[in-house]
Amino acid sequence: MLTRLFSLCVILVVVPITQAIRAQPSPGLPDGWTISPVSAHPCLIFGPEDKPRLLARLSKAFGSVDAIGDRDLQVYLAGDEAAKRKATRDFITYWKGYSTRWRKDNLEDRPEWIDGVALRGVRRTLLVYDLVASYGYLTQAETLEYRDALVRAVEFAIGRDSGHPRVTISAPFRTMNIWTDTVAAAGLVGLAFPELPQARDWIQFATREITQQLDSYVWDGC
Repeated sequence: MLTRLFSLCVILVVVPITQAIRAQPSPGLPDGWTISPVSAHPCLIFGPEDKPRLLARLSKAFGSVDAIGDRDLQVYLAGDEAAKRKATRDFITYWKGYSTRWRKDNLEDRPEWIDGVALRGVRRTLLVYDLVASYGYLTQAETLEYRDALVRAVEFAIGRDSGHPRVTISAPFRTMNIWTDTVAAAGLVGLAFPELPQARDWIQFATREITQQLDSYVWDGC
């Protein structure tokens, strides 16, 4: 479901999440579309102002919103208040299901083979959070509970000293995508919750490590 949502967004907006620099007309985008800066919702590549245009394009492509096949996107674009309340409750169940793998024994206690697959849940749940947060039904306590669970997961994975993370992609055999998942989780949490004292360090860490991976650990032609 989330894979389809992400793919639809990329195809329709034609802009990578990581290049969140906005406000100028962008070559290659449909007329009237612009790239927006990430604010507190780094997993979204379209903003509220784009919803009417996105809805029109999806309706034209699929015939109707109901035919999109992605409930989260349907609710975001055209859901009523009852659907938005249900989506909020479903999100809480969804992230708590993922959090069962964000454990100390699964992350901190195995530094040479972190469960990076579990940390993909950071990105996947943030994608839904970025939709659900706009509905206005998440309480502050529910948001903080989710944020704190993400922080614990990242700290289990890379350590509690945000200025000196213990995971680096430049170590041997760090070409595997579980390490990309690990450092990207830190950066996304920093972007999603910029009020965190670790946010700036985590964003810089993720940017540095992923740039290093792209520059030095991806074979030509891949």
